[in-house]
Amino acid sequence: MKTRKTESAVLSKKAGVALFTVLTLLATLSLLASFSYMVMRTDMSISNNYVKATKAFYQTEAGIHYVRNQIEQLLKSGAPLTVGENAVNIEPPEGFTFDPVHSFTVLDSRMQSFLYSVTGHSGDSKTTIEVVVARRPLIMCGLLGENSLRVQPQFDILSFDSRLLAGLPAFGDSSGEASVGSNYDVTLQSHVVLDGNVLLGAAEDGTWAVFTGHGVGDWETVEFERFDPDPLGSIGGNLADQFTDVIANNDNASADPPIVGNTVNLGPGDTLTLTAGDYYLTSMDMGPKGDLIIDASAGPVNIYLDGEWYMGPNGTINNGGLPTDLSIFSRSDERIWIQPNSGFSGFIYAPFSTDVWMKPHGDAYGAVWAKDLRLFPQGYWFIDVALLDKFMSDELHFASWKEIRS
Repeated sequence: MKTRKTESAVLSKKAGVALFTVLTLLATLSLLASFSYMVMRTDMSISNNYVKATKAFYQTEAGIHYVRNQIEQLLKSGAPLTVGENAVNIEPPEGFTFDPVHSFTVLDSRMQSFLYSVTGHSGDSKTTIEVVVARRPLIMCGLLGENSLRVQPQFDILSFDSRLLAGLPAFGDSSGEASVGSNYDVTLQSHVVLDGNVLLGAAEDGTWAVFTGHGVGDWETVEFERFDPDPLGSIGGNLADQFTDVIANNDNASADPPIVGNTVNLGPGDTLTLTAGDYYLTSMDMGPKGDLIIDASAGPVNIYLDGEWYMGPNGTINNGGLPTDLSIFSRSDERIWIQPNSGFSGFIYAPFSTDVWMKPHGDAYGAVWAKDLRLFPQGYWFIDVALLDKFMSDELHFASWKEIRS
């Protein structure tokens, strides 16, 4: 009997240990299960928040691009904009969840850069991004020969901004922005002064333009980008539309003497005066001694040319205003030879002319954009950087981008 009791006690004790072990194991497993559930629930919550935050970011990003496109449409339509805050009402398209944008800020008087922000949502998550978008100048340098640019010896190329000076500059007024360029070939002869950079564009196959510099010069070459040969769109673009309008409705009759048949032929000592307006010519022959007077007191003078422009070495082009007051737009491949017996002040745009000669006997001010451009020595050429800002793209690129955290 004593033995049975002992065995029974031992068995009972072992059963108690086993039960305790099982209970402990079950408790441990229960804790592990609870912990795993909490971890999984936390991960799911984190994952869900991440998904919502990501969706909110993409909604904001979509809104940023959408608002940029809306501002581009305002620019293309010529909508009046002012420096500072401009009121708009840009609603998100169907399917998008960003807040309506009710204003954007024009940051400068030249309407070049714009500031706005967009807030996107996904559930209770939101993201706000603030951006600055900017316009690119269409005329990327002051003197361009898209196919070739050749500068003869003893030629100084400087720069100024006609918006900042009361009059025309002197030699010491150069602003260091006198960039010249080509997609294929730039040649600077000896004793050429360039207060700026040589911008090497690229051929259609991506090959950088070749630079040849003779003699000593403080030239810095920059591998830039391919220059658009016709950025103003004289063929199939905005400038082509302007040509169409001017052909149909121009100010030729207001010239003194009136322009008849869209052609000008000046004999020795003959004078042609153009006042503010748009003129259309199929040829301009100033002969060796003709004089062209530009009277921009009432506004700029724009000449649209579908042919040759020839001016001999003893005539004058007298623009009493600023370079921005005279623009010559050509869509012809015929020559443009301008050799006035004085200076020159204005802008020449001739993207298809393979023979542009500029030989002013005096200081010149302005910019030239041509297929092939040759500059002959005499005095200084001051590039007016105001002309580069005068022709701006209506397409915007992102200049800065930052997320606003609340």
